Amino acid sequence: MAEKVVDIALSQAPYPEIRVEKLRDTAAIEELPEKTWVRIALHDYAHIKLLWKGEGNGGDVYVQGSWDGWRRSHKLKRGEYSVTLKLPTGLHEYKFRIGNNWFHDNSKTTVANCFNTLNNVINVTMTT
Repeated sequence: MAEKVVDIALSQAPYPEIRVEKLRDTAAIEELPEKTWVRIALHDYAHIKLLWKGEGNGGDVYVQGSWDGWRRSHKLKRGEYSVTLKLPTGLHEYKFRIGNNWFHDNSKTTVANCFNTLNNVINVTMTT
């Protein structure tokens, strides 16, 4: 099956769903030191293309999100201002950053965050 990437702006659902035709399962095998068994965690992932429709104002545009606890900044390619990320299935919030300023995309679904500002939100799901 071929992998399909869909921009979340095309969805009409309350939380846009990104559906990917190809399952991306990975197994994380972890031996626990005081146990004689192995724990296996399976995760589904999808390659998701995020687009910034605003201006970069001469600066680099980054995106950060809840998929990794807001730890890593991903730089968007200039021109189209896009980045394709491998995201786990589930509901994820994200925000764009230019310099020290944070932005959300008004054309996409938003939710209020704990700072009383808005984040964009996507729901990554898998189809079989």
